[in-house]
Amino acid sequence: MRTAGVPEGARRSEDNRRLLEIQNPALAAEGIWAHGTPRPEVGGLVISSLEAPELLKDDRMFQLVIFLTTHGPEGSVGLILNRPTGMVLGRKPGGLPLELGGPVPIQRVFQDNMVYCGGFTAQQVIHIMHGHRLQNCVQVVPGVYMAGEVAATEAVSGGRLPAADFKFFSGAITWAPGELEAQMDRGAWYTAACSRSLVLKSALQLPVPLWREVLQLMGGQYAAVAREGDEGDE
Repeated sequence: MRTAGVPEGARRSEDNRRLLEIQNPALAAEGIWAHGTPRPEVGGLVISSLEAPELLKDDRMFQLVIFLTTHGPEGSVGLILNRPTGMVLGRKPGGLPLELGGPVPIQRVFQDNMVYCGGFTAQQVIHIMHGHRLQNCVQVVPGVYMAGEVAATEAVSGGRLPAADFKFFSGAITWAPGELEAQMDRGAWYTAACSRSLVLKSALQLPVPLWREVLQLMGGQYAAVAREGDEGDE
């Protein structure tokens, strides 16, 4: 049922915002936004076009939203934000079929955290992302950090931070030098800057999928792509 005078996509994206207000009020209070950028940038998003699977000859590229952690002359690396694996990090039924070594019991402390498919390269490598400046973490952009597993585990086990503040990714998506730009020129990808709330929030059970939400927030021609993708699924 459509609300009179309000586009369906906009109404459903508002439902995403309300869900975030319930899940993480502090993050929701920072606001949610995204706008297009002419080229890729570290800490920005790479969003697949509707034509990406055909252009890249890879059906896995369907409606991806990727957070770019590295971009430069040596190539690019990103983490897919909207591909949950259905597995949790813990070593239990439905859990990660890997034993993560290290000095802290990360799989026990974060046993119920969902693992996302970060990409198709080195999927045995688990990456941690969060919004806290912890010891030995690496800042991607202000307010978004990678690594710092020991400090994260100690903070959560000590009750100072909630486990839900941390996201885990299996593998990454990679591009050789110049490859991402070349694929953009062919029309496979859009790029955007965005609020950290879009990066750090859960992508599980959203009223509107993250790919559509981001494009709707970008507005204009991108919102039209989101509508076209929505219609194609009906």
